[in-house]
Amino acid sequence: MEDGEEVDLLIRCWRSQPIEAPFGVNLRDFIKRRRHVGTCYSSRELPDSISLKKKLEDEMKEEGVEVSFGFANSLNAGLSVFLQRLIKPCLELAASRSSSRGEVCSSSVSMVDFHVAMESNPSILGEDWSSKLEKIRSAAPDLPSDFQTS
Repeated sequence: MEDGEEVDLLIRCWRSQPIEAPFGVNLRDFIKRRRHVGTCYSSRELPDSISLKKKLEDEMKEEGVEVSFGFANSLNAGLSVFLQRLIKPCLELAASRSSSRGEVCSSSVSMVDFHVAMESNPSILGEDWSSKLEKIRSAAPDLPSDFQTS
């Protein structure tokens, strides 16, 4: 098996697994307000667009805001793309680490992988990336304080 084929195989293994919220996303305050049990936090997966529309409507009902299916679908697709862009570099780092050990389809992504991926390309975090990067650093207390990737 050539190197490119091995990476493709590893990425295919990870694509079959559900996308989870990244480290640094604090959902505790949001979850406490929720009346519904079926959240991304509890299921560890993004909801389908119909469920997302219903949840948004329930949250916005008091404010009189209606949510169209198109809006919920666009929001869900955008969130999925964002999370995939955020998670892909972590998976690639873990894949390179696993392949150097001779492992195939290992789905172990460490906080160090996430931290290194975000430090290597902080703009992937979007606007205000510096404060988001600081939150990531604080979420990894086991990393040395002088940990640098460059």
